[in-house]
Amino acid sequence: MEKLKIYIESSAVSNLEQPTSPKEQSDMRKLWELIKQGRFDVVISSVVMEELDDIKDNKKREILSEYLDEIE
Repeated sequence: MEKLKIYIESSAVSNLEQPTSPKEQSDMRKLWELIKQGRFDVVISSVVMEELDDIKDNKKREILSEYLDEIE
């Protein structure tokens, strides 16, 4: 069976570290675990990468980059 292909935008990645939105953070972390298990084919555009590179907060940019390093 072919894997479902999903597109991840920058706001989805940001929700991984969004304690002010606990529901969105929890939902995205659950999805992220499934992504890390290889259950989906993930598509991330160069625009998303540029947006993440433009984050002014160095620590947040580093944390979000580490999340992206966890997936193929």
